[in-house]
Amino acid sequence: MIYKLFLIIFLSNLYFSLDILKPTKSNIIDCHEPSDLAFDSSNSTFYCVSDEGAIYHFDKNLNLIKKFQTDLRDLESIYIDKENIYIIDERTRYIVTINKEDFTEKNRRLINYLGGSNKAFEGLVYNKTKDLWLVITEKKPLLFFELNDDFEVVNIIEKSKDFDELSAITFHDEFLWVLSDENRILYKISPIDYKIIDNWKVDVPTPEGLAFFSDHLYIVSDNYNMIFDMGIIK
Repeated sequence: MIYKLFLIIFLSNLYFSLDILKPTKSNIIDCHEPSDLAFDSSNSTFYCVSDEGAIYHFDKNLNLIKKFQTDLRDLESIYIDKENIYIIDERTRYIVTINKEDFTEKNRRLINYLGGSNKAFEGLVYNKTKDLWLVITEKKPLLFFELNDDFEVVNIIEKSKDFDELSAITFHDEFLWVLSDENRILYKISPIDYKIIDNWKVDVPTPEGLAFFSDHLYIVSDNYNMIFDMGIIK
């Protein structure tokens, strides 16, 4: 009880002392209740996933190219590479690999986790520094799962003392970046030991996902179906 009270006080003081990132632009997007965002550098397009289990593909001007409905119920994160789309579903615990060209499913892997159905996997990213996959849980407990290329769990790291809650993760400029929805805080963290390097308040309602394009940070808002350009972040 004392530890929880100390954590609440610490996070409150931290929040009010951080620099504030304010949007430079905002757009309504055709993505119902967006959960995460990814940028495809191979063709300069965006992908978004939603709580309704759909994948949305946008051009760089945020015009909808395609919507693809999956059989999953609660998509929370998306990652893109040259060939594939990788998505993770919070309730079923599946990581699904989808061909980027025709949206056919290539692989489906169950990641066992006994946490609450709505407090499970929130982020999926490939950690290029350590050459492994990283999956994060939302909270209670907040865990970092390290996975090999076959999506087998090789390590689990407890991070509840460092983060109160997390909603998204991405890799950019040789660092990992994680986002807290409840606290509206962006963290820049080490890709080696996952320690916090820097953090900022984000002036965005219900920030659920993030991606970088031309060093600009983009954040999607869950409740407002909007994307915010936060400017250049280093």
